[in-house]
Amino acid sequence: MKFIFLICLLPFGCNDSSRESVKNDSNTAIATASIILEELKDTTTVEIDEYRITDKMIADNLTVNSKSPTDQVLFESETSNEIIYMFVATDYYRATSIHFEPGKSEKILLIEDFKTIQESIDDKSFSSATINHSYFQTKKGLKLGDSKKHVIEIYGSMNQTSTKQNLQILQWDYFGEELLAYEENTENYRIAKNSLGHQAKLIFENDKLIGILFKNHIP
Repeated sequence: MKFIFLICLLPFGCNDSSRESVKNDSNTAIATASIILEELKDTTTVEIDEYRITDKMIADNLTVNSKSPTDQVLFESETSNEIIYMFVATDYYRATSIHFEPGKSEKILLIEDFKTIQESIDDKSFSSATINHSYFQTKKGLKLGDSKKHVIEIYGSMNQTSTKQNLQILQWDYFGEELLAYEENTENYRIAKNSLGHQAKLIFENDKLIGILFKNHIP
C-alpha cells in the first residue's frame, strides 16, 4: 500500500500574520493530500465485474446439488446461442460464472472449466432458463466478440497471460478487501471491494473474446 506523510512545522517566534500564513499553507497541503489519497484508493481498489442477473432469476431456476457446496444455474440467450453457467453458494453468492457460446469454437473446450460445463450441458443434467440477451453483457460492458484492445481498455493491464494452441488467455487477479486485515503486505495487489478475492479469466481467439470466466472466493 502507498502512504503519504505530511510534516508541518510551525516556526517559533513568528507573528500572527506568519502563523496565519503557515496555517493556510497547512490546510492547503492537507486538502491536497486528501485528494491524492482518494486517487490512490480509486486506482488500487475496484468494483468486481459481474452480470446483472438477479438473485430472483437464480432462485427461480436453481438446480440443487446435495453433493456439492454449490448449486448450479444455466441461462440461455433468447436471441443467440450464448450461455451463462453459474455455480452458486449460500445466499446466491456467485462462486463461478462461465460465459461462452457452445459450438462456436471447439478449441475453448481445451480449457477444463469450459469442457466441464459443455459435458454437463450435453448430459442434460440440469434445466435452463431463457433470458433477454441484455443480461449477457457485464456491468462494465464486457461481451463476447469484444477485441482484446477494448477489453484491456476496460480492465487495465492483466496479471498474467498464457496460450493454448491458438487461444490466448488473459487473467486478472484481485485480493479481497475483506481480508486486508489479515495481510501484511498488499502493495502490489489489486483490491476488490466488498470481496474475499476475485479472478477474471478471459479467452480470446483471433483477437476476439470467446469466453469469460469469473471466480469469487467462497466464504
